[in-house]
Amino acid sequence: MTIHAAMIYSDSDRIGFLLGSDTNAAYKIVGTDVKSGPFHVDKSIRGRKTIAFIRGVIPGLLDNPIGSFNEVTSSLENVFDDVEENTDYSHLQILTEASTCAFLIGKRTDDALELYTLSNSRDTNPNTANLIHRIQPQSKPNGTLFWYAANSNNYYFFRGDKVVNFNQAFHRMRLLLQPPSELLTIVGLEPSYQPGNPTIYRLGFDGIERISE
Repeated sequence: MTIHAAMIYSDSDRIGFLLGSDTNAAYKIVGTDVKSGPFHVDKSIRGRKTIAFIRGVIPGLLDNPIGSFNEVTSSLENVFDDVEENTDYSHLQILTEASTCAFLIGKRTDDALELYTLSNSRDTNPNTANLIHRIQPQSKPNGTLFWYAANSNNYYFFRGDKVVNFNQAFHRMRLLLQPPSELLTIVGLEPSYQPGNPTIYRLGFDGIERISE
């Protein structure tokens, strides 16, 4: 189980994305009811021009699940820096080994900020990058735009009426990534789910910045 979220913010002098995930992880022995967790990991993957988040059923070593997970994310650093629409990532070992694996990817260039998804479980064009939104420096958002996936193969898109600034977007992101217990079932998670402290990054034309553990 994993929660991913992205949201656009717009202040008087800047515009950008907030992207983030929860930190909950667990392992389960395939073919049995044996599982252990939660333990907490950083699901973010840094690049020179990108920040990405991973989710899915990731193979690993049961005697060192946190270290094994960290090896996976470390091996993917800078991998997505050249991402474009329909870039094929079938060569990535994680996409062939994991039974389900998906990424939320934010990319920064001087001309645009872009948001992509990538999944090996998509019905059409699996393992290829899908551009879901682009911001240009002169863009003016029409309301609040955000994308959300909680224990799902799909990212759901929502639009609110009002544009939110950075502080408002950050507050909403924390709620999306740490939903109150009474909302866990509504968003598709078990009532006992413990999302942990979220990891949130700001992706702007002036850089990529981690703003929450």
